Amino acid sequence: VNTSLISKRLMPCTSKCGSLILHWMMKHKKENPYYKYIDKILKVAKQNDTVVCLLSAFRPGCIADAFDDVQWEELKVIKGLVKKAHKAGVQIEAGLGGHMPINRISRFFCLQKRLLKTPIIVFGPQVTDTALGCDHIDASIGQSLALLSGADAFFMITPAEHLGMPQEKDMIKGCEAARIVAHAINVSRGKDIGEDFKVSKARAKGKCSICGEYCALKTMRDILWE
Repeated sequence: VNTSLISKRLMPCTSKCGSLILHWMMKHKKENPYYKYIDKILKVAKQNDTVVCLLSAFRPGCIADAFDDVQWEELKVIKGLVKKAHKAGVQIEAGLGGHMPINRISRFFCLQKRLLKTPIIVFGPQVTDTALGCDHIDASIGQSLALLSGADAFFMITPAEHLGMPQEKDMIKGCEAARIVAHAINVSRGKDIGEDFKVSKARAKGKCSICGEYCALKTMRDILWE
C-alpha cells in the first residue's frame, strides 16, 4: 500500500478482522503476515484444493469515506493478490463493498469485475448511514445494484447491523430480505419467473389476502366474471 497517503477518514477501518490485524501490525511494527506469506498460503491452498476468500479491510464504513484514496489503494493490492492466486492455480473470490452512494454502485462493481476477473462477494453495500434498525432494507437496495453490475454473491445483512450482535429474530428478517434480493436478481435473468406467476394467478383469483372490499382486483372480478 502507498504509505505516503495520509488518511482523512472518519472511520479508519470498520472490518473486524482488518482492525485486529492492523492492531497487531502496529503493536509489533511488522508486515501483515497473511500478505508477507501469501505465496506459502497459496501453495497450501493449491495442495488442498481450497478456495481463498480475500476480504477488503478498508471498505468504507460510512458514506463520507466512500471512494477515497485508501479504498482505491486497497483495490490495487487486491488486484495483485488475485493475480498471484490465479497464477498459482488457486481459486479466489474477493469480498468488497461497504457504504457508498447509490448512484456510484453500478459503475464501481462493473469496474471491479473487469479489474479483478474473479468472483466477487459483496458486503452491503449500504446506500445510506441513516437506516439504523432497517439496514437489511438499506443493504437490499445496494445489493441489488451490485449483483446486477458484476457481484456474484452477497452477505446477508440484519436489522441489527451497526446496533449490536443479531438475535434470532434479526437473522430471520435478514434472511427474508436476502431471499427477496436473490429472487429479484434471478427474475431479472429470466429465472424462477414461474414462482411470480403462481402468486399473481392466486391474487387475481382472490386466493391471497389483499386490500378489502374496494380492492381493484375484486372489483374487476365482480365486473368481468360474476
